[in-house]
Amino acid sequence: MNSNPLEIYLAELYTDAATRTKFLADPDSAAREAGLNDADISALLCIDKTGLCMAAASYANKRGQHRRTRRKFLESFSRRWTKQLNKSPVVISEEQHLAGHFRHWPQDEISTTSSTG
Repeated sequence: MNSNPLEIYLAELYTDAATRTKFLADPDSAAREAGLNDADISALLCIDKTGLCMAAASYANKRGQHRRTRRKFLESFSRRWTKQLNKSPVVISEEQHLAGHFRHWPQDEISTTSSTG
C-alpha cells in the first residue's frame, strides 16, 4: 500500500522527537531532506508548531498509558494462569469418568485412575 509521503512525515513528526526537533529548528530543510515535494513543503510550513508539540506530547502520554494498561493486563493474566497451572490435577476413578461425572472440568485437568489397579 502506497501512502502519501506527507502523511508519513507528519506521523514521524508526531511520534519521533528527533524528527520533530530537526523540523522545528529548520522546517524547510528537514522537509526537503524527508523527500517532500514543494507543494507539501509549503503546506507543512504553515503548521501550528505549538499545536504540533502539544499533540505529540498528548500522543506520547496516551501510548504510555496504553503500554501500562496492557502490561498490567498481561501480568494479571500470567498470574492467574500460573496459579491455575500450579494446581494439582483432579483425580477421579475410572467409574466416575465413565459415568460422566466431572464433565464440567477441562479434560487436561483430569487424570483417571483405575479402581482395579
